[in-house]
Amino acid sequence: DSKGAIHADFANEWIGGGALMGGCVQEEILFMIRPECLASMLFCEVMAPNESIIITGAERFSSYSGYGHTFTWKGDYRDPTPLDSHKRLRTVIVAFDALVATSSNQYKMENMQREIIKAYAALSFPRSCFESHAEKGYAFKAFATGNWGCGAFRGHIPLKAMLQWISASEAGKDIVYYDYGDAGARGLAEVTRKLLEAEKTVGWLWRELVSYYVEVGMRGDLFSYLIEGLDPQQREKNLAEARAQGTCGRTHLESEAVTKSILEGLSAKMNARSRGRGDTTTT
Repeated sequence: DSKGAIHADFANEWIGGGALMGGCVQEEILFMIRPECLASMLFCEVMAPNESIIITGAERFSSYSGYGHTFTWKGDYRDPTPLDSHKRLRTVIVAFDALVATSSNQYKMENMQREIIKAYAALSFPRSCFESHAEKGYAFKAFATGNWGCGAFRGHIPLKAMLQWISASEAGKDIVYYDYGDAGARGLAEVTRKLLEAEKTVGWLWRELVSYYVEVGMRGDLFSYLIEGLDPQQREKNLAEARAQGTCGRTHLESEAVTKSILEGLSAKMNARSRGRGDTTTT
């Protein structure tokens, strides 16, 4: 419901997912209340790791309540969104699929890279695509998202929030994050505020995510680890205690080597994105 924002569709790699087979989670509900989205299921093939699908102009027709088994249709909805110069509603939805996660694979470097590139593909479309939307407060400079891939796909909310933040920052978009009261997002507001106050960069955040996997081995809280990283001396003290107790992963030196390698690989993939199949498919 964020006016003038890009709306996230937490998609299946085959867009629409179970929309025609009884599914009632985020993507399926989106397609039910905005049924014009269903046309994408006819024309769009499975998404590659560096692809997203953009749907513009989809009208909302229905009100609803609930989620999953509690989903209920609540009646007609009159969409107040104005039209653009092409007589389309000023709505933009980006469909991008997350990896199916296990307790540990989502923190592997190549999988974090994949998620960053996937979300970046969803947000890096040229401004010229939506110049007709720009007036009347519909510039689409913000990205309305939430716990992407953290339901049936079992993603870790703190990690997916930080990876989306990296992608949105690189694409020049603000984030409007809806956590729907999920306990897994507790601490998100604090960590984002403190990192912004400290003027930390995308590169710093990426290195911290790599270090969390390598040094801590996911044994601690990610948000606490990031805040702790603002005080390197305290970080070293805590890591020393963890090593002494045998609850720490590899050494800091190894972490630095892994970080450098991964950053170089990520940069190469980002630079090469346009030489593959392309980073967006539009409908």
